[in-house]
Amino acid sequence: MDWFKEGVEHLLETRKYPRLKDRLEQELRERTRKNYADRLLTAEEILQWDFDPLTVFYDTSKPVGVRYRELATRQLQNQFPHLRSTYLKRILAANNFHFVPCLRLLQTLDWTKPGPYYKRQQSPFAELPSESDEPFYRELAFSRVEREFKDYVDMKTRIRESKVEEARAVGALLRCNCCFDEELLVEDTVECLGQHTFCKECVRRGMDVAIGQGKTTLECMSDGCGREFSLQTLQCVLKPNAFSSLLKKIQLLEIERAEIADLETCPFCSFAAIMPNQEDKVFRCLNPDCMKQTCRLCKEPDHVVLQIGRAHV
Repeated sequence: MDWFKEGVEHLLETRKYPRLKDRLEQELRERTRKNYADRLLTAEEILQWDFDPLTVFYDTSKPVGVRYRELATRQLQNQFPHLRSTYLKRILAANNFHFVPCLRLLQTLDWTKPGPYYKRQQSPFAELPSESDEPFYRELAFSRVEREFKDYVDMKTRIRESKVEEARAVGALLRCNCCFDEELLVEDTVECLGQHTFCKECVRRGMDVAIGQGKTTLECMSDGCGREFSLQTLQCVLKPNAFSSLLKKIQLLEIERAEIADLETCPFCSFAAIMPNQEDKVFRCLNPDCMKQTCRLCKEPDHVVLQIGRAHV
């Protein structure tokens, strides 16, 4: 069994053994690719995002990361194999490496005849790097269905305008008690537990402010009411990610109120665990989207581990 012992000692010395963090990060990469790269998104899925893709993806003023740049460059090379690399570099630089603006510009070029951007020899197809970058993959997925998404949004706008005209004709339009918009459909509104009517956008903004202040409830915006909006109502108003975050915060508060002995929580997310060993000064978060290690005493990143590492150097 000496070979086994030597193998274990070698792994411990080189630290090249399988780690939970590496496994979870790999699963996250695979999940991201599956969600965005390996299938076509529907327009309704995109509408559930917490930002407007037509605004965000065409805004070239914001910088992008190194991994995003690598993925965007490789994807454009694959989609335009006859494109000269020097021309691609100029296009990328002019658009601050943002994928969709570069893609749409290249699609306007005439690829049926030679030009300053055209080369006869086709570049070989290359697989995208395995590293995950959710912002890029979201943008890539959106680029594949952008036309269908715009058509769907235009259709919904026309349908709503028609409904508003019909409701106006019979006096069925409602008014928001916050922004006082008087041309609302029933489907545009929600009520607090005191039955005051508000548009969904005002409730969404109010809940965003409340969450930013560390709250998990939203009081009615009408003077003198004091009632709240039910959790079911908030679910109808908030985007799925925002509502999921709200539920996690509520669950965390309930756990804290239970006063469970030796309970520790991650300062960067809602993950919690019981740690009875007071000698263990490092909290290891097992949330796949976080995975941070923090000091149990000051809640800062794992300086305890760093200090121990330096002590053994």
